[in-house]
Order: sequence, then structure tokens, then C-alpha cells
Amino acid sequence: MSAVATVTFFHHAGLMAAVEDTLLVFDYWRGENGEISGENELTEKDFEGYKQIIVFVSNDDEDHFDPVVLGWDAEKYPITYIFARDMQQHPALKNMQDCIFLSEGQHAQTENVRVDAYGSTHKGVSFYVTAHGVHIFHAGVLNMWH
Repeated sequence: MSAVATVTFFHHAGLMAAVEDTLLVFDYWRGENGEISGENELTEKDFEGYKQIIVFVSNDDEDHFDPVVLGWDAEKYPITYIFARDMQQHPALKNMQDCIFLSEGQHAQTENVRVDAYGSTHKGVSFYVTAHGVHIFHAGVLNMWH
């Protein structure tokens, strides 16, 4: 029997997917006017019980990258950060350790998760993630611009 994903949509392109003991957080953003706050906000208490937490950021636009994610305690929780490679020089990431930067066509692998980076129609990347046999595609900024 395949694993089941529980998906929570936050705002704009932000969502998280819980698959067994793995939590995947994509493009978390609290919103221009703090639309995500209080009990709806993702906090470290939501990380309890997970053996692996992967935080994805598809590009450096403010509506895809909320610097609050960098304040989550990677010493206390098993957090891995995966960023679009074009974010490598972002000032907020200057002192970050153990980040994975992916360009289109590259992949990363952890114990139970494979991440493939695909292109974008804007900047950054989109992510195709396989976690415990569940497949999730996060488009980042992949759009049919008119």
C-alpha cells in the first residue's frame, strides 16, 4: 500500500505536504499583509514528530521566499533547505549551512525523498518530489503568461 500525503495550503504558492515521517514545505509566505498568522501560521511546533523536514524555495520573489523559514531551528529539528540555484547569492542565505541549491535538470536525494528540479517560465525552478512513493509537483512560478 502506498503512503498517503496530507496537504495543507497556506497562501499564494505556499503549501506543505506530510508524508509518513516526512514534512515538505514549499514556498512558505505569510503574505503581504500577514494573511497567515495565529493558528494558521506554520511554526516549529508543527515540526514535532517528523524525522525529516524539507523546506523548498523555488525563487527569491518575496511571495515565494519568506525569510522566516531561515529562523526555524535546524539544530533542534531535522530541516534540510532546498533552494533554486539562482538564490545562492541571496544576502539572507550568506551564513546558511547545509543548503542544497538546484538548477533545472539537477536532483537531490535523501533517505526517502528524491527531488528533481525542472524549469520555470519566470525564474527559479519547479520541484518534482517523490517521498515514500508519493509524487508531488510544485510549480513555483510556472505559468502560461498572457
